[in-house]
Amino acid sequence: MMLLSLTFLTGVAIGMYVYIAAFKPNYAPEKLSDTEAEAGEWSLVARRYGGDFISGYVDPTFRVLADGTYTYIPGGPEGIAAEPRSGKLSKATMRELRAYDDELLDHSYTTSGNNCDSYVDGYDYDYRFTKNNIVFDLDTCRTALGYDTPLSRLLESVWDEIEGRTAASSGRNFSEWAEDWIRENFGVHNEEVR
Repeated sequence: MMLLSLTFLTGVAIGMYVYIAAFKPNYAPEKLSDTEAEAGEWSLVARRYGGDFISGYVDPTFRVLADGTYTYIPGGPEGIAAEPRSGKLSKATMRELRAYDDELLDHSYTTSGNNCDSYVDGYDYDYRFTKNNIVFDLDTCRTALGYDTPLSRLLESVWDEIEGRTAASSGRNFSEWAEDWIRENFGVHNEEVR
């Protein structure tokens, strides 16, 4: 009886190790800040997957709360790239994101027969919107979100902003950035002052 018990326990331990080391999806929302009350009101959790997937690789992940604060995990080899970074999205980006609140259900319907970028070493994106404790799962590969919808392009720009690619890729100088920041934060638009 003891030999049977030890064999069973050894099998369970090996099975758990194999699951955790090779098959568990390495998606780390548990490392994101724990602010569940704010996250239930409105939040967005995103994950980029595919491409260079290897066992033990953590997918890049971020979570944005209703006030625009985000926590970002850059991804990479497990144990190295799991240090979260925090910041805040611009008010303009948050306004644009919230404008799609009523369309989330339309983008969450499952589709079939997609030629997904992640099948050919590209990337796909998985988004989980929470609005008033209702969760909407959107995916560029498996749902009606697709790759070229306005919401998908907006979410791609959110990735760019969080990963810091917007300022570098846009080629804007400091005065253009400051002018945009003043317009965004003080509500000044491109109207001529008379």
